[in-house]
Amino acid sequence: MRLFKKLNIIISISIILVFSACQSKSLNIISQDSLFDRGLEYTKTSNIIYKNDAKALINATYLNPTNPDKYDNGKEVFLIGIYYSISDTSANSIGLENKNFKLTLNKKTKYKKMKLNESDELFSNIPIHNPYATYYIVEFDNDKTTTLNL
Repeated sequence: MRLFKKLNIIISISIILVFSACQSKSLNIISQDSLFDRGLEYTKTSNIIYKNDAKALINATYLNPTNPDKYDNGKEVFLIGIYYSISDTSANSIGLENKNFKLTLNKKTKYKKMKLNESDELFSNIPIHNPYATYYIVEFDNDKTTTLNL
């Protein structure tokens, strides 16, 4: 009986070693620092809520660290997508043109904005893309603080 147990253990270990040694491919779940992955790290989403009603969904990606060669221009650059709820889709309330919507960065209100087209190449690299949102590249003056509150 003892010999049978030892033989069984040896055979089991041998089978495990044979199958583990034959495995030539490995699964790599984490990709190698692509623009998409860096964008995901610097993307946040939030809702604008007024009287317990979600008025808009906003996603913002801080572009400076995602592609420093392109966006290291002395400005704080963001890709901002804004989707308004169905109840707030009047012509004067879409995107950053809404007079009731105020965008700030660390309480600074002055910024430049550029509305993006759906064909812009930036859409292929952003981690969160809402096809119903209006997207902008927004530039604020450089902020010396280490924390940015948009």
